[in-house]
Amino acid sequence: MAESLATPQPCYNERLFAGGVRGRLHTARFRWLQGTLRRLDLKPDSVMEIGCYDGRAVEFLPQIPARYIGFDAGWENALQLAAQRWAAQPHLEFRECLKADQMNLNGEKFDLVMALETLEHIPPQDLGPYLETVAASLKPGGTFLVSVPNEIGPVFAAKHILKVAFIGGYETYSVREFIFATLGMVEKVERREHKGFSYRHLIKTLRQHFTVESARGIPFGFLPPYFNFGVGIVCHPKAKAS
Repeated sequence: MAESLATPQPCYNERLFAGGVRGRLHTARFRWLQGTLRRLDLKPDSVMEIGCYDGRAVEFLPQIPARYIGFDAGWENALQLAAQRWAAQPHLEFRECLKADQMNLNGEKFDLVMALETLEHIPPQDLGPYLETVAASLKPGGTFLVSVPNEIGPVFAAKHILKVAFIGGYETYSVREFIFATLGMVEKVERREHKGFSYRHLIKTLRQHFTVESARGIPFGFLPPYFNFGVGIVCHPKAKAS
């Protein structure tokens, strides 16, 4: 059998974190996590993460939590990589999850829930059950930290052009859809993964389940989210009516 001449595709970590400008931009989500926990003076003892991949985010927590559960779809051997990365910390648990009803938390509550660059991948019809599960799993006074990419406006336009020119765009936009996304009119763009995603729409959805404390740009927090590559959102459980 002839040896394949196809060039192996780089794995997720090689694509996103190998270095250069792209690596720094993708690492910014973890710097935001670290800075936000410091700003809020949070040292969570129990943590749940949605979309944990190989558990990299744990490195940016102020301490190794006594209880940690990471959920991931398990693409590209993510859960095996997580187990290897944290082999010395067997109390960190990593589980496969493709739907919210697979989380099976049995009423367990957490100080912190994280979803970094994950919610944009969840189909809109499946997002509600995930957010309901998060809301039910947060302790009173707990925190839900979310980071998502900015896929609207001039930043989206610049990113898309650069991807097509230098990386290879994995989301196909028609000229019409490209214009609508640049204008922020994503309701006129077919929704798929990053395509047609709007952090503004997500914030509205989050407000149905949580109190949204803030939404800041990543990595340039001094600029509005609209002019950033990503957005970091801080949420808390809604106060129960007396």
